[in-house]
Amino acid sequence: MNADRSAIVSELRNRVSSNLSNSIDDKDCVAVCLAASLPRDREELFGFLLNNNLSKVASKCADSLIIKEMEWCKLFGKDATFTSEAKPTLVTREEAFTSHSTALASALRCSLTESASKAAWQRPTSRLSCYVALYTDSSEDFIAHVLGGLVRSDMRRLDDVRSNVEEEPTDHMLLCQALLALSSSVS
Repeated sequence: MNADRSAIVSELRNRVSSNLSNSIDDKDCVAVCLAASLPRDREELFGFLLNNNLSKVASKCADSLIIKEMEWCKLFGKDATFTSEAKPTLVTREEAFTSHSTALASALRCSLTESASKAAWQRPTSRLSCYVALYTDSSEDFIAHVLGGLVRSDMRRLDDVRSNVEEEPTDHMLLCQALLALSSSVS
């Protein structure tokens, strides 16, 4: 799995290098590609992650930077291995994150009764990945990869959580911290 992760991080670095700059380190390349995958908030997130000039360029080419489903699965899926979970652990302990984690756990209550999903949910990186997945256009698929599947009865509740995310103002600082923590766990 480490070889898969390294190959994907290398591919993301190549995408960022060819579209933005080759002076961005691996961790920030992963974070930029994650940010590009969040269509509603990508411009604000680019503003946090990049200087003004690169942020404008990234906004114009964001669709070519997004994380593909297979890449998400290999980086953050149930069987993914991480270089470190220190930063994800710090972010998941923040008060601002706990309400999101609680809402997700409530929505996923049937899925989290499955032993594999329950074990995956215990990992801070998995909880952060599920939170970030809410902001993508493929949230159900991405969350299913993180947990190793979704129970059908959770779909409606998960849709409600996603609707709430879309209706309420985004905490871009928390979301950016989550992206950076996730990127540090795989690069």
